[in-house]
Amino acid sequence: MRVTTIRRTFRAVSTLAAAMLVATAAPAQSPATLSLELNKMERLDGACRAYLVIVNEGGVGLDSFDVDLVTFEPSGVIGSRFRVELAPVPSGRTVVKSFDFEGVDCNAIHRVLLNDVVHCAPLDRDQCLAAIELSTLSVEFFQ
Repeated sequence: MRVTTIRRTFRAVSTLAAAMLVATAAPAQSPATLSLELNKMERLDGACRAYLVIVNEGGVGLDSFDVDLVTFEPSGVIGSRFRVELAPVPSGRTVVKSFDFEGVDCNAIHRVLLNDVVHCAPLDRDQCLAAIELSTLSVEFFQ
């Protein structure tokens, strides 16, 4: 009788531990779409300010969303490279983020490349990259 009780207890604890392991090992769900629209660029003294409209249509908010951007001049030559933190990006929300291309005149920017996602949390880099869709109302924005 006592051995049966110990076995039942062991099975219950094992089942609970396995369920907890599966629950904690499950990867974060990636957003269905993470839309980035380069909406506007405006001149400032010594910089060009860019405005991005970000639409997170997924079930996961981003606590960190750090991207690597490269500008190209009208001649096609690489202009400058910038690392920009765009978080937080709440789940199911549209947000506008602005950042400055320091030391760059807006007229010198013909195209902007989303070169990479440096960091994305709670998702991993590949999940963020797969979810991104780019559009523009300003200079060309591509990936």
